[in-house]
Amino acid sequence: LHPLSTLSSLSLSGLQLNTTRVTDHGIRCIVSCFPVLTSLNLMWLNVTDQGCSALASLGQLKHLSLRGCHSITAKGVLQLGALTGLEHLNLLNLPEFDVTDASLRSLTPLTNLQSLSLGDTHVGNNVSDQGLVVLASF
Repeated sequence: LHPLSTLSSLSLSGLQLNTTRVTDHGIRCIVSCFPVLTSLNLMWLNVTDQGCSALASLGQLKHLSLRGCHSITAKGVLQLGALTGLEHLNLLNLPEFDVTDASLRSLTPLTNLQSLSLGDTHVGNNVSDQGLVVLASF
C-alpha cells in the first residue's frame, strides 16, 4: 500500500481481497489507510487472530467476510465483538474456530447483526441451550 501514501484523497467504502497473499501486516495497513471502510471481503487469506484484532478498530464496518481464513480461532472472533455496527458476518469454513457458548456470547455486542454465517465451522458439544438462545437473539 506504500504507493497509495501519496494520494491526497480516496473515497473507498468497500474492498475485496479474496485469495490474495495479504497477511496480518497487510490487514494492519488496510485498517490504517482506510479507517472508514463499510465492507471488507477477506476470503481465503492467511489472516490470524492478530488480523482480527486490527479489524476491530474499523468502527464503520457493516459487512465482513473472513470465510476460509483457516488460522482464525475463538480468540480472533472475540475481537470482532468490538465491531458493533456489523450487519453481516461471514465466518464460514474456519476450522480452528470452535463454536461454543462463550464464542457466541462474545458476539452479543453485535446488536445490528442481521446475518451470521457459521457453516463448515466446528460446532462440538460445547454449544448448549444457552448458546442457542444467544444465537437466536441475532
